[in-house]
Amino acid sequence: MAERPERRFIDRLKARLLASPHWVPVVATTVVSVLASIGVSVLIVHTTVAVPRWQSTLLVAAVIPAIVAPSVSWICFSMMYELEAARAEAQRSASTDLLTGVLNRRRFIQIAEAILGRAKHSGIPVAVILLDIDNFKRINDQYGHRAGDEVLQAIGRLCSATLRPEDQVARWGGEEFVALLPECSAQEAFAVAMRLRTEMTGSYFTVSDGTLQVSASIGVASTELGVEGLDHLLTLADQAMYEVKRNGKDGVLAATAVMSTQALGQADLFSR
Repeated sequence: MAERPERRFIDRLKARLLASPHWVPVVATTVVSVLASIGVSVLIVHTTVAVPRWQSTLLVAAVIPAIVAPSVSWICFSMMYELEAARAEAQRSASTDLLTGVLNRRRFIQIAEAILGRAKHSGIPVAVILLDIDNFKRINDQYGHRAGDEVLQAIGRLCSATLRPEDQVARWGGEEFVALLPECSAQEAFAVAMRLRTEMTGSYFTVSDGTLQVSASIGVASTELGVEGLDHLLTLADQAMYEVKRNGKDGVLAATAVMSTQALGQADLFSR
């Protein structure tokens, strides 16, 4: 059912007011209250009083709302601002990983499936990058879990800074991060993954007990291999990533057509 025009107008007005400084809606409300009060007072006096006293009428009609409206509207808009801030925070918490600030797994799946659905009809390639931090257990054991959390936060920031604004990055679980790259070929995604690896290995991450270097094993998969659906793409990227692990870690590998045929029987790997 189409949204009514008056509802759209109210929503746009509300959004604009809440986006403005606090004093703007208060002043607007006060002005409207004064004008409405004057209009109503003039109408009442004109129809009910034989000899109207216009000066007194206009004075009362203007002064009373000018005194009352600012405080009342300030309270009302303060509540609206607080409710809007609480709603935005709740929405952010429901869609982001609380530790790293990137998308959480559930929200990533929702966004990725929508993007892949559109790409299926347009034929434009979409790529996935799956990143697993190497020797993360050793970091936790040697430096403590707080240091491990700080590394995860740093990797989340690095991924967000390295990827394009339209790319979607999420913490997939544990020490794994995943990124979806819309309108991106396998070759372009591989170049992005290599840039991520270079940024990681060339950075020193500051933790509570000092600094350390971190590497990652990265797998890349693209719809250009003929697979459809997020599960298949993630399975391919996972296979490529574990191939990097088996060959000494700290590297990037793109999924191949051979991996693509194997992925069809493992599509439920990431749905559990």
